[in-house]
Amino acid sequence: MDTTSIKNLFRLKSVPIETKQEQLPKTEINPADESLEESRKRTYHESGYRDSSRTSGNHSTLSICLDAVYSKFQNEEKEMVEKQHQLKESYVNEQKNRETEIKALTVSQDTKEELLKTKNTEVENHQHTIEALKLKSLIFLEILRNIM
Repeated sequence: MDTTSIKNLFRLKSVPIETKQEQLPKTEINPADESLEESRKRTYHESGYRDSSRTSGNHSTLSICLDAVYSKFQNEEKEMVEKQHQLKESYVNEQKNRETEIKALTVSQDTKEELLKTKNTEVENHQHTIEALKLKSLIFLEILRNIM
């Protein structure tokens, strides 16, 4: 074996560039029937299929493409979590406001009940005083009748 045959053995083979991209079979999908999650799955599937077609068996390139797809997925998940947090924030604030309002109303109700109890006690005391005065006036009238 001479050196040129050894060099030829280790020479990288050029991979023909595909001018014609393989197309995924497109199905007519009504967006109203398809959920967002199904759409995302289909998008990731198409992206992975396209990347694997482009790499033509080169595992390092495929690994880079898959890392990019995974990074895109992580970013989308992070954005969705932030979006959910923002959407929940107004609900959480409203719930806290209502809890505060309920606590304030409970305290107000307790105060009113205490006030009602004191007023009832005052009414009872006044009724006893009125009855005592009636009794005293009757006794006084009786004494006056007896004197006259």
